[in-house]
Amino acid sequence: MTMKTEYRACVSIGALIAASLVLSGCLGPTYGTDKSATGQLVDDLGNIASIGSTRKGEGIEYKPRPAIVKPPETAGLPAPQQNIAENNPAWVESPEETRKRLIAEADAGGGSSNTFRSPLAKQETASSSGSRSVGGRAADGPPTPQQTLTQDRKQRESYKQARTIQQGAYSDRRRFLSDPPLAYRQPSETAPVGELGEPERIKERRRIAEAKKAGTGKRTWWPW
Repeated sequence: MTMKTEYRACVSIGALIAASLVLSGCLGPTYGTDKSATGQLVDDLGNIASIGSTRKGEGIEYKPRPAIVKPPETAGLPAPQQNIAENNPAWVESPEETRKRLIAEADAGGGSSNTFRSPLAKQETASSSGSRSVGGRAADGPPTPQQTLTQDRKQRESYKQARTIQQGAYSDRRRFLSDPPLAYRQPSETAPVGELGEPERIKERRRIAEAKKAGTGKRTWWPW
């Protein structure tokens, strides 16, 4: 009975010591600060309560803006610069100005189709035979064979020119900023200009024939 009482007393004392150590650790200073947990909690609550009471910008010193500096003499000031687009008749018209001009021309015509004609519409041209054609087509019927051949020839020429420009196969003038100077595009006197060389198809046929010829004969049957 005495042993059980002593054992219980030791356990109780150990539990009290452990609880005191835990409480001392909780109430001790936090990591990185010299304040206890209770003091830190009180400071945090005070900061929260003081957020709504402080006024922003109390410590900022504002200086009044100075007045506009005016010249002493206004009679000798230079005249305002004039608009370059208005003085230059060759100035490129902006899309907005083009739209306004076309709308004004359409409104000035009073809605009549005879007075205003869109610049995008096909213009009527008189052919050599005296008949009127619209966009390469006769006004009174389908296009003639001669007109069809002429139109096809123009389309082929336009395609060849566009293809030449796309491939860069031109040396008459510089069309783009990325083109090198014309002097750099002229070949030297010793350069083989216009010589395409032997086609790869013929080279391949010759290699195949030489390989077949090299695989035949009596020498291939002997080990030495």
